[in-house]
Amino acid sequence: MNTAAEMPKYQSHKIVHALKLIGFEPSPLTMGYNLLPQDPAFDVIHVSSEWMREKKVKLFGVHDAGYYVVYPDGYASWSPTEAFEKGYTLYHTPRSCGCPGGFHSSSCSDQNPLDPLGSIIDPRQREAIRSRLLKDGVKPTI
Repeated sequence: MNTAAEMPKYQSHKIVHALKLIGFEPSPLTMGYNLLPQDPAFDVIHVSSEWMREKKVKLFGVHDAGYYVVYPDGYASWSPTEAFEKGYTLYHTPRSCGCPGGFHSSSCSDQNPLDPLGSIIDPRQREAIRSRLLKDGVKPTI
C-alpha cells in the first residue's frame, strides 16, 4: 500500500436524527445508563452498558457529553460534539421553512430547534427504526 499518497475524500450527505446530550447517569434499574438530552422536551434515553462500551462513550472526566445519533436504518450511535458539529448542519424540511434542499440557512426566519427529530423521518420507516433500536437495547425516542 502506498502510504505517501492521499486517500480519496468522501463527503457525508446522509440525514440523521440527533440529540445533544448534557450527560450520562448509571441506571440501577436496567444496569445500563441513561443518556440525558439537553432539550427537556425529550425523555431520557436508556442504553445498555454494552452499548456504551461499543460506542466508546467516555464516561469519566467528560466535559463533552456529545450527541446521541440515529441513522436512517435505525442504527443508534454516539458522537463527540466537535466531530458531529463539523459534519452536520441542522436540517429542516422544505415545507417547514422553505430553505432550498431542506437545509437551514442563516437568513431563514423559521428557526425551530425541535424540528430535526419530528419531521424528517418517513412514517413508513418509523416502526422499523423503533424495532432496530429496541433490538440494540436502546429506548426509542421516535
